[in-house]
Amino acid sequence: MLDASDLAVLATCPARADAPPHCSLMAYALDAERRHLLLTTPQDSRKYANLMENPRVSLLVDTRQVHAREAVQALTVSAVLADTPPEAAAGLRARFLARHPRLTEFASRPDTALIRLRLTAFQLLDGVEHAQYVSLV
Repeated sequence: MLDASDLAVLATCPARADAPPHCSLMAYALDAERRHLLLTTPQDSRKYANLMENPRVSLLVDTRQVHAREAVQALTVSAVLADTPPEAAAGLRARFLARHPRLTEFASRPDTALIRLRLTAFQLLDGVEHAQYVSLV
């Protein structure tokens, strides 16, 4: 499902217990090892500030664009912010842009950060009642 789509809803939350979650529609790409999701965001965005405070996130990917409502599947992905090795940054940005060439100008701005999220768990919802959970940690 992650290969079939390239958009997800990203949920971030600041570290404060009373702060509400923040959701953002995001373009993403998988890294070559399929262990990380790659995203881009302005460094002055709320989601970036939330990630700097609280590295745990959740993403939602679904099949509503390709399936009838009765057959929609939804994948909840748990992930954690991962460091991007400086020597890998250019290659990861190129991989992201190969999937999203329309974002080249945006992703090339000096204030746009490349975000690398390490996948930690998946929950697949198939219909209303059928759920499967897999932890990677």
